[in-house]
Amino acid sequence: MTVADSFKGARRLSARNDEVLSFDVGDDSAKSMEYCQNLAKTLNNTSQLPKACEKYPSVVQGLEKKAADEKSKLNKAFTGMSPGQAQRAKANRLKGVETQAQFQRRMTRSHRMSGSHRA
Repeated sequence: MTVADSFKGARRLSARNDEVLSFDVGDDSAKSMEYCQNLAKTLNNTSQLPKACEKYPSVVQGLEKKAADEKSKLNKAFTGMSPGQAQRAKANRLKGVETQAQFQRRMTRSHRMSGSHRA
């Protein structure tokens, strides 16, 4: 570990007490398995995981499984479509463009006209 990766920090224990607590900032060797598991719950893929957490195989496998589950959920919506249709639908979803069915539902709602109602 280089000096740039870790440095000593200090903070006061309280406003009234002059004792100073010293701690290491950026020390990767102090990462516990519990810390890594909690961190893995918030991350999306293994490249975001710190190097010190990669020594725990259960954490890495859990994160890889989570990424695979997310990918299968995305693909489940496009089952039954031809490959070209599925590819266009995935691209439109990423761009935020609504599908033809969503457009049709939006345009044919019965309460789309505001103002005076016909009796």
